[in-house]
Amino acid sequence: KKRKIKVNLIKKTDFESNKVLNLLKKSQPSLIVLAGFLMKMPVNITEKFEKKIINIHPALLPKYGGKGMYGIHIHKKVIENKENESGLTIHYVNEEYDKGQIIFQKKVKVNLKDSPELLAKKILIQEHFYYSKIIEEILKNNKLAISLILFTLLFSIIIYFKPRFLFTKDGAIRQFGLGKVNSSIIPIWVIVFILAIFCYLFICCS
Repeated sequence: KKRKIKVNLIKKTDFESNKVLNLLKKSQPSLIVLAGFLMKMPVNITEKFEKKIINIHPALLPKYGGKGMYGIHIHKKVIENKENESGLTIHYVNEEYDKGQIIFQKKVKVNLKDSPELLAKKILIQEHFYYSKIIEEILKNNKLAISLILFTLLFSIIIYFKPRFLFTKDGAIRQFGLGKVNSSIIPIWVIVFILAIFCYLFICCS
């Protein structure tokens, strides 16, 4: 209330209908952040918000992931298997448990005297430190991608409906005004557009 943040209370049964999906469509979030969310996200949501849902997992995926692998259960298995390292994974959410594309991982050393509880505390400290940083980075990249697309569209329009004082056949400054592009400029437009798509894909997929 103090920060005037809108809140919706959602019941588990709401996922069985389209109620949650409709709420998300209406709000159009830049990013959906899960923390301690143990349900499998419905396919209708993961498909609609592909690469817009992230989760944090207290292990180094693909190890110790999947149904039933959460909380202290993970750390018990790590200790039982005498692993020398564990950690955290931040990943995109898809229709399968812990199978989404990995965004970030941080290793945590497992000592011989570590108990599952102690290991959980060590990893939790790292989770609190890195999750907010990765969220901020993703949002920043999303804004950069949108800005790049808008800039490219504007630049393409400027090239297509070029000011004549910028582009003339002999390179001379003749008059100010808008004129349709000549055929010699079209390859530049195509190159700029292809480069823009490449940059957009690089930013979104990196």
